[in-house]
Amino acid sequence: MKINTMLVLVAFMVSSPVLATQEGALTLNEFRVFSNGIGGSGPIIVEGKRNNEGDFQSVLVTAGSTVIEVPAKLLNRISKHTNGIQISTAGGPPPSGEVYLVFQYGFSALNSTYQRLVLAVKFDGSIRVIEESSFDKLASD
Repeated sequence: MKINTMLVLVAFMVSSPVLATQEGALTLNEFRVFSNGIGGSGPIIVEGKRNNEGDFQSVLVTAGSTVIEVPAKLLNRISKHTNGIQISTAGGPPPSGEVYLVFQYGFSALNSTYQRLVLAVKFDGSIRVIEESSFDKLASD
């Protein structure tokens, strides 16, 4: 028993310390996401820009010849900390389908999301908020 304890103590003494790094969020100042689409939706393009203060100035969704602009009242709800975007589609090709946009703030090393806004953009131009959540007071705007 004493030998096992001694071996464990020696192992701890000679092992090198682990150095941890702190992950930093790289916010999106400008982005363009292109997909060939699925299920007859045709190509989907989502693009956006922010100003120097971090506010989103524009987000456009293009499906075929249809271009939908996210209105300012919804742009203001996208977190200034946003560092990730996800797109998906449902409901078929234009004009019946819709594109889901997920704007999120989080870290890959922690496998965590702190803020999230999900928009459903219908090909007819209507937009609704599906989810809006903030999980950490430190991440608030």
